[in-house]
Amino acid sequence: MFAGVCKRSGMRSRGQGMRIAYICADRGVSVEANTGSAIHVREMVRALVGRGDPPTVFSATGGRIAGTEVRVVDISGDPMLAELRARTAKALRATGRDVARAAEAYSLLLNQTLLDRLTASEGFDLVYERHSLWSLAGLQYARREKIPFFLEVNAPLVDQQRAYRELEFEEAATAVEALLFEEAD
Repeated sequence: MFAGVCKRSGMRSRGQGMRIAYICADRGVSVEANTGSAIHVREMVRALVGRGDPPTVFSATGGRIAGTEVRVVDISGDPMLAELRARTAKALRATGRDVARAAEAYSLLLNQTLLDRLTASEGFDLVYERHSLWSLAGLQYARREKIPFFLEVNAPLVDQQRAYRELEFEEAATAVEALLFEEAD
């Protein structure tokens, strides 16, 4: 999957250990859970490990991937953002409005935490991201560092969110998704 990108970009090839940032910023996907999404994340990570390219996993839920020595970086640990989300939800409830706005704003703000954690890491040859509704920091980082950005898309998330859950900031979600689809390598 990465061979063509390696040749074009001059990145290290298989066996030399590409430095891959694997991002799963969806707060509903725990790397330790037994859901289909979580199993898929773990198996993708194990496949990368098996080809000699153990990624650094950036996860909105933290945790660890059993049977691997893969580093998992928790991007949800900023207590200020959690407090902001709680206060926003409380204010929305007090006025009788849906609290979905609080969760959506929190998810957008997690981009800054993710970008900070990516930047503080040792540097990467590529970013591989499992598409999540509000995440765009992986693309930001990849463009800033001039490295490839791969986007794994398992569902049209804006459509899915609109159909099955609340979606308050639909225009923003649509814009993020369009940007990711257009800019992915």
